[in-house]
Amino acid sequence: MASLTLLIIWGEDRDFAQGAWRYMLPGILLFLSFMMVSEVKYPSFKNLNLGVQRPFAKLVVGALSWACSSSCAK
Repeated sequence: MASLTLLIIWGEDRDFAQGAWRYMLPGILLFLSFMMVSEVKYPSFKNLNLGVQRPFAKLVVGALSWACSSSCAK
């Protein structure tokens, strides 16, 4: 929630058009605040395995590939 607010403030400083987000943000913040204290049941995703066992070498190669492709595109 704080990141979304900071993004909108950052956009105002750079004259980006926010459109309807400016007016929807208070409603979204109130809804999310209510959901934090409500007793609505939802999955916690604690048992979700997102492939944590990936080798470190693949991560390094992927990061270097991404960095090279983003710097070469400029």
